[in-house]
Amino acid sequence: FDLQDIDDDSESDESDSEERGRSSAFVGLPVGGSAKGFVSQLQDGLEKAPFDAEMHIALVGALRESANLERLRTARCRAAAKVTLPESVWLDWLQDETRLADEADFTELDKLHTQACAACPTAQIWLARCQLYSERRAADASAVRAVFEDALSVIGLHPLDGPELWAEYRSFEEDLMQTAGAAERTQQVQRIRTLFFRQLAVPLPGTARLQEAYATFERGLEPGTASSTVAAKAETIAAPAMTAWSKRAAIEQRLVDACRPAVTVTLAGTSDAKADSPSSVSAELLALEEATGDLGRAFLGHLRATQHAPHDASRWRNFANFASETMRDHSKAAEALERAVRHCPRAGDLWLQLHLESEAAGQSLVALRDILDRALAARKLPAEDGSADATSASGSCSVSEQDLLFQQADAARRRAAKEVGEAQANCWAHMRTAFERAVALAKVHNDDGALLSQALLRWMRLEAYAVHNAKAALSVGKQLMQFWGGYYNGWSTFIAAVLFCSGTDASETVRGLYMQAMASVTDYPEQLRSDYVQFEREFGTLQSWRKAQQDYQQSQQAAAEAVAATAASV
Repeated sequence: FDLQDIDDDSESDESDSEERGRSSAFVGLPVGGSAKGFVSQLQDGLEKAPFDAEMHIALVGALRESANLERLRTARCRAAAKVTLPESVWLDWLQDETRLADEADFTELDKLHTQACAACPTAQIWLARCQLYSERRAADASAVRAVFEDALSVIGLHPLDGPELWAEYRSFEEDLMQTAGAAERTQQVQRIRTLFFRQLAVPLPGTARLQEAYATFERGLEPGTASSTVAAKAETIAAPAMTAWSKRAAIEQRLVDACRPAVTVTLAGTSDAKADSPSSVSAELLALEEATGDLGRAFLGHLRATQHAPHDASRWRNFANFASETMRDHSKAAEALERAVRHCPRAGDLWLQLHLESEAAGQSLVALRDILDRALAARKLPAEDGSADATSASGSCSVSEQDLLFQQADAARRRAAKEVGEAQANCWAHMRTAFERAVALAKVHNDDGALLSQALLRWMRLEAYAVHNAKAALSVGKQLMQFWGGYYNGWSTFIAAVLFCSGTDASETVRGLYMQAMASVTDYPEQLRSDYVQFEREFGTLQSWRKAQQDYQQSQQAAAEAVAATAASV
C-alpha cells in the first residue's frame, strides 16, 4: 500500500473536482463583455436563487478579479452563510485577508480561520490556521499547540491528511528546539519524542518511514539528550499500529480507487461486477470505525462518510446524533449540521436539529434567529425530483415553518430563565417576535384557523406561565377566542392562564371572562357554570358566590324542564 500514490491521486482528484466546479460556476461569463454587467447579472440571479452555490462562487471570483475588496468581503460572507464553499475558495479568502491584516486584526482573522475549519474541515484549511498561529503567535507556544491539537482531533487519524499535519506539528516543535536554551531544549526533545510516539501508535500508512525519521531525529541529538531505550519503545508502540493498518489498507485503497474518474466499457453478452462507489466504501469504513469503539475514529468515519455523500441527509443526521449523544459535544454537532443544511437545504429536520444543537452549544438568541431566518428562506426552495435531501427521500419527519418558529420561541423562554433585568426582557422580546411571525405566517397559509389557533395558544400559555404577563396573556387569549370562543376547553384554558398570572387583581378580570364565556360556550355550558361557581367560592365574596350558586341552580332547573318538555312532546 503506497501512501505516496494515495497522496498524489487524492490531490489530483480533488484538484480536478474543484476545477470542474469552478468551470461550471463561471458558465455565462461574457467573453469581451462587461465585468460590471456580469457582476450585476449574478447579483440579480442570487436575489431569485439565494442558495445557488455556482452563482455565489462565480460572484466571488468576479469580484476578486476586479479587486473590489469591500464588495468581495460581503459576497464571501453571504455565500458562506448560504452554501458550501469548496476548499480553494476558502483558501483564497484566508490568503487575501491574512495578507491585508495587521496585528490588531488578529482576532477577526482567527475567527475567519475558525469558521473555515468548521465549514470545510480539510487538512489544508486546518494547516492554514496552524500557520496563522505559528507566524503571528509564535511567542505563545501553548496557543499554537492548542490549535495543532484541535486539528489532530479532527483529521489526525485520516490516512491521507493526517501524516502531513503530524509532520507540521513536529516541525513547529523542532524549530522551537533549535532556539531553546539548554534547560528548555531537553523539554523540547521530549515533546518531539511524544509526538513521534503518538503518531506511531496510530494505524496510518508509512509507519516504517516514520520510524526511520524518528531514528534520524535521535541520531542527531547531543549525547546529553539522546536515549538508548527509546528506539525499542518506538518499535513496541508501532507494532500494533502496523498490524491494524495492514487489516484496513485494502478498504482504504478501494476508496482511493473509487474516487478516481473511470470509464467503463462493457462488451455485448458480458456483465461486470458493480464498481465500488465512494459513497458505498465510505459507509463500510464508517462501520469499521464504529466497531473499534474509539470515538475519535468513529468521528472521522462520520466525517468521511458525509464528505463522500454530502447530499445524503441521513448521513448528516447520524453524524449530528453521534456528536451530540455519544460524544456529548453540541458544538461539533452544530458544526456538522451547519455543513448539512448547506448541502441539504430542503431537509427541514436538519434545520430544526441545527437550531437545537446550537442552543445547547450556548449560541446567542441573535445567532439562533439567524439560523431561523436561513431555515425559513430555505423552506421556500422548490422541491427537486430525486433529491436525497427531499423529505420523502431522506426519511425525515415533516418540519413546518411553525415548528422552527416555535423552537425559536422556546429557546428564548429557556434563555430568559437564566437572565434577569434587561437581558431577560430582551429574551421575551425574541419570544414575542417569533410568535408574531408564526401568527402572520399562519394567517397567510392556513384557511381553517388550526395553525393560527395553535400559535396563539402556545403564545398565550408562555405569556401567562413563563413571563407572568397578564396583560399580554389577555391580549393573545382574546385573539384565540375568536376561533375557540364556542368551546369549553378553549375558554377554560384561557381563564386558567389569566388566573395564574393575574395575582390579586384576578377577581374582576376573570369574572368578566367567565361572563363572556357563559354567553359563548355551546358544547359544555353547564360545566362552565359549575367552574364559575367554584371560582367565586375561591376568589369572590360571599354575595358573589351565593349569586353564582343561584344562577347555576336556575340554569340546571331550566335545562331539566326543557328535557322534560321534549320527552312529553315525543
